[in-house]
Amino acid sequence: MNIQDLATIMMRLSRHLGQFGNRRIEIPVAYYWEVGEKVKYDPYAVPGGCTLGDIEDDWQDLSRLLREEEKPIILDLRDLASVLIAFADHITEEDITSTIDKV
Repeated sequence: MNIQDLATIMMRLSRHLGQFGNRRIEIPVAYYWEVGEKVKYDPYAVPGGCTLGDIEDDWQDLSRLLREEEKPIILDLRDLASVLIAFADHITEEDITSTIDKV
């Protein structure tokens, strides 16, 4: 994967999401299972030794980046991925569009 292509895709998705305005979206889950990296990418392994992740903690960690003086770190990508997965698993464009129509 090309990093610039990934950045372009993220910007397009960000613009798409941005068209729905400044709405607060509730994700109806708090926790998720984090599968170890060795097992996650081995289709022949049976997952075990999972750890519990917390969407709110991930979001709090990411929220520091709203301050311009804060610098991103690699771990922020994991936090962002967890939040985006929870978002994608629980929110559809229809949900967002219907919320906008009601405002």
